[in-house]
Amino acid sequence: MIWRPTKSESTIRIVPNQYNRQDPFIVGYFYYNMNGKTICSPMSIGEPDPIVEQAEKLMSTGNKDDWKYGRSMMPKKRTFVPIIDRDAEEEGIKFWGFGQTIESDLLTYITN
Repeated sequence: MIWRPTKSESTIRIVPNQYNRQDPFIVGYFYYNMNGKTICSPMSIGEPDPIVEQAEKLMSTGNKDDWKYGRSMMPKKRTFVPIIDRDAEEEGIKFWGFGQTIESDLLTYITN
């Protein structure tokens, strides 16, 4: 189940990832709004992604418009972490998904 903050402040506890106890972060790459759907990139499981390969070719042509179009084709990184919402512990473990900005903020907070 996916968790989303519902108020300006929430107290959560990040719990260990059952598949990798050393790192709770689970990284995935997604294409959003592809015919109204979200599609997971094969990159998420370490497989080659033909869309990424095509985008990289466009980005390497040296043409500014090709680079922009290629960049727009790239999947978006999304990070998930298993958490327990301290205000609703009875609901059990949920997954909080966020982008690179929150990931960076969390890593800074954790390492301090």
